[in-house]
Amino acid sequence: MNDQPLSVKVKCRGNDQCLFDGKDIPIDILVYNNEKNDVGFPLEYVKHKSPIIKLTDTRTKAETFLETHIASWDLKEKFTSIRPGEFVTTGWIITADELQQFGADVDLYAEVTIMADILVNRQKTEFKGSDTIHITKKK
Repeated sequence: MNDQPLSVKVKCRGNDQCLFDGKDIPIDILVYNNEKNDVGFPLEYVKHKSPIIKLTDTRTKAETFLETHIASWDLKEKFTSIRPGEFVTTGWIITADELQQFGADVDLYAEVTIMADILVNRQKTEFKGSDTIHITKKK
């Protein structure tokens, strides 16, 4: 059973099988509220700050973390309310160059992590949620 107030789900936008055809892959990051009450989430902060993305090559097990970005500190205090059972969405783009760093025959896992302070029952608490997608070269 999931005891986290929020959960993260990642999808390749418009590409359910996450097939790589030599172009950038946009991803959607959905943050779900698992609580019985509203949860405050710093959506604007997360939209401006990059998620933590770890790429792992399935053949060699080589790993790398993609470059992260910074966001205005003030946005950390601007919370969007997520109602029970609902979600908010943000996105990111994993570039073709980032995907091909292990070789042209792309077959890797992308673990996407969101970290932020959230509001649960008006109390600030740390949140860390992840999901992993499998990206493979289109045959």
